[in-house]
Amino acid sequence: MKDSIGMVPALVVLFIGIAAISGYIAFTVNYSKAFKAKSRIVNIIQEYENDIDNGDTLSKIKKDVGDYLKSINYSSTDLLLAKGCREDQGWQTIQNQGWCYKIVATGSDSSNEYHSKQQKKYIKIRTFISIDVPIFNKFFANIPIFYVDGSTKTTTTYK
Repeated sequence: MKDSIGMVPALVVLFIGIAAISGYIAFTVNYSKAFKAKSRIVNIIQEYENDIDNGDTLSKIKKDVGDYLKSINYSSTDLLLAKGCREDQGWQTIQNQGWCYKIVATGSDSSNEYHSKQQKKYIKIRTFISIDVPIFNKFFANIPIFYVDGSTKTTTTYK
C-alpha cells in the first residue's frame, strides 16, 4: 500500500511534464502558423500596392488571404479579435479569417507644393496565436493575448 501511495507524486510530476511539453509544442506550432499567415498577408497586400481601402481590392485581398489561410489551417477566435483588434484604436477586423489591419498614414512636412500633395501610408497587420485547449483556457483565461504584428512597406499616394 505504501508503494502505491508513494507513486502518486511521481505520477503528478509526470503528468505536469507531459502537459507542459504538449503546451509548448502547441504554442510553437500555432506561432509558426500565425507568423506564416502574417508574412503572406503582408505580401498579398503589397502585391495590390497597399490599396486596401478600395472595396474591390479588399475583396480580392480577402479571397487570396482566405485561400492561403485555409491551406495552412490557420484559425483564430472572435474573442481574440475582439480583444486584440479594438476599433477605437483604428483596427479593422476580418471576422471569418482571424486577422485585422490598420491603415497608418503619415503626412509630408515639406513646404514644396509637389511634396505637400503626397501622403505616405503603410498597413499594419495582426494575426493571433490561438491555442484552443479547454483545460488551458480554463486555467489561463487572464493571460494576455499572443499576437504577431507586421507591416507593409510604405507607399506614396497623392491627395
